[in-house]
Amino acid sequence: MKIKKTIILLLIACFISSCSSSGGNNGSSVNATQQASVWIEEAAVYSALISSRYVQGNVQRIVIRDHTGLDPQDDLEMRLEYVHKNMPELTQAMVTDFKVKNEKPFPLSSKLDLDIQYALISQERWQQIFTATDLDGDWEEFYRIYPNSQGILTLSRVGFNNNLDMALVYVGNQSGGLAGAGYYLLMAKENNTWKVIREDMAWIS
Repeated sequence: MKIKKTIILLLIACFISSCSSSGGNNGSSVNATQQASVWIEEAAVYSALISSRYVQGNVQRIVIRDHTGLDPQDDLEMRLEYVHKNMPELTQAMVTDFKVKNEKPFPLSSKLDLDIQYALISQERWQQIFTATDLDGDWEEFYRIYPNSQGILTLSRVGFNNNLDMALVYVGNQSGGLAGAGYYLLMAKENNTWKVIREDMAWIS
């Protein structure tokens, strides 16, 4: 995985370098390289948390909303203030990075590193399945389309520190009408592997 990331970054850097030599702005090149690093680490964070928390038991498929999101019932300012107090390692810079990135939904990449199949589901597809007229029947239809899945995951954008070795991310999973939970997770990169070091439950049903 480390070799793969290095190769991707080298290819991006070579492309940016060629653009710069043709009159491109050097500052923009640096920013583009940094953004590429962020995207790679963001995918690594998603892959690690999904693998550790949702790929278990009889789960053979992961279903994820195709755009990032948060708990719509939550007051983000109050939630982040509470999370910040309960996670000593969380810096204000990470909180700010998280807030800025999650001001609006962002399309998720289909390049996660999971050992099982996964599918990205759009809001339109979700609305086709869940008609709000028969919730139990809607969930039966969902599992008919996505058998042996964990339910439906919602992921936020990831707030990082400057070194890209600590991350704040929200994840929510609904697996039935009254079966689900959402968490804010603080993750740290240790020996090139992302691990959850603290968590705060945002909701449960």
